[in-house]
Formats: sequence, structure tokens, C-alpha cells
Amino acid sequence: MIPRVLAVVVQFNAAEMTGRCINSLRAQSAACNLLIVDNGSTDGSDSSLRSRLRPNDCLLHTDTPTGFANAVNLGLQLAKDDAYDYVFLVGNDVELAENALEHLMAAVVKDPRLAAVGPIQVYADNPQTVFTAGGRLTERTWSTSHEGWGQPLEQVQLECDSQPEWLDFAAVLIPMAVLSRVGHLRTGYGYYWEDVDWCLQSRALGYQLAVEPRAVVRHRVAGTAGQQPERKRYLWFRNRLLCAYRVRGWRFTLRLLHREWLFILRNILPRAEAIESKRITATLDFTLRRKYRTYR
Repeated sequence: MIPRVLAVVVQFNAAEMTGRCINSLRAQSAACNLLIVDNGSTDGSDSSLRSRLRPNDCLLHTDTPTGFANAVNLGLQLAKDDAYDYVFLVGNDVELAENALEHLMAAVVKDPRLAAVGPIQVYADNPQTVFTAGGRLTERTWSTSHEGWGQPLEQVQLECDSQPEWLDFAAVLIPMAVLSRVGHLRTGYGYYWEDVDWCLQSRALGYQLAVEPRAVVRHRVAGTAGQQPERKRYLWFRNRLLCAYRVRGWRFTLRLLHREWLFILRNILPRAEAIESKRITATLDFTLRRKYRTYR
């Protein structure tokens, strides 16, 4: 029996870019049905994309943007209701190379311990350079890093780590049997860190993650979340703390926040405010050490 796969693509005001993603899905040797979650588009993208659907495909439109996790969860629920075997989460800023989905399917079918398997992601404008081949999490500082970042694709394919600690959900294949245990993506992030959160939950239940080196996708990095550096920096910092709180608890997060605020006050405030910054830093440092010294 051929496994049923649902590809879930979340998009917002980017019909042309989403169209390229759809074309790459259509060209795959492994068959899949398509669900487009139009996350509150206001430029008529939903109407344009609806005309591209095939009989077994579907488009869901939300009245307002709901964040990545909420949009993905709509697709996960539909996959569950329609009894799909696998769900393939694909960012609309991603284009699949030849046979990428087939290689991912082969990897996840081979190993029932896998919660998810991802491809090697390369830069869309520099397809011989790797963006990510899975990720690592440094628990003490609660910071993430991408395996293979900036390295040549051929080198990473030969040296790829088969068991990363988290996967970038711009492209990831998940068995529905795993989702029934781990659950949907936790909401509240907007963008960034919801994939780290889900991966940590799955590993806590005894599952493993994998990167399939034969599967390659071209990723237009930040094509979905946008290019505003201030917004990206804010979301990454806020969601990092939120994920730490949900996974490690408030005591760990308090220690992390203490270190981060000291860094912000010492390094980000303008030089003209250096004297005031030092006074605020010293006061904050003394207050936190005195009030929360038992948790350090």
C-alpha cells in the first residue's frame, strides 16, 4: 500500500514564490497531496493559488495572520482527520531538488524511531553552499546553531551528522503516528523556535531526528518571516526565552534572562549613555543576585 503524504505549505502575500514551491512539489517522484494554508493574505494570493490546485488538493484561508505554528496546526489537524500517513511541512520559500521527497520517505520508513527527518537546506541564490543540515542546542546558554552552515554541499553530504538535536521546519517529514504522541506545534512563538520546541519534546519521548543527505532543498532564507533585522532579532530573543521557560522551567529562564539583560545593557545601549548604563547594570545585578541568589 502506497503511503499517503500531505504537503503543508504556509504562505502570506507571496503567490509567486509559493507557486515555485508548488512546482517543485509537483515534480517529485514521490506522490503527495497539497494543502496551502493562506495565512491572512490581503493581496489576493488565495484566489491566485486556488486556481493551481488539483482535485485532491486543498486551500485554507485565515482572515488574519495567525503565526506559523497556528497555521501549520491547521494542516496537521486536516492530515489527522483525513488519515494521512505522513505530513511534509514545507516553507513557501523552499524549492525541492529532484527526488528529495522520495529520499526523505525512504529514510523515515526505514527507521521507526524517527520523529522527523529533514533534508540538507542550501541557499537558493547559492545552491552549492549549505544553510543547515540539522541543528545543535547549547543548553547552558540556550542557543542554537546550524550544522554545516556555510560549508560546500558535497562536503556536508559526506560528513552529515545523522542525529541532530533539532530540525529546521522549513522542510521536514513527520509520521502521523509520531504526531499522535508528541502533539501539534506549541503556539505563541509567531516565528522561530517552535521547531526547536517540538523537536525537544519528541526527543524527550525517546524519538530520534535525522537528516537525509541525499535530499536537498533550496531555501530562500527568511523569505517567509521577512527581512527586517530588528523584527527578526526581537522574535528570536523573545522566543528563545519562551522555549527555555516551556522546556526547562522558570528558574533556568530567570538565570538566562539575568545574563541576557546584563549583555543588553552593557553592549547595546548607545555609547553616550555608557555611564547611566553602568549604573543601571550594577543596580540590576545587585538586585537579582540578592533576590534570586538561591536559584543560581
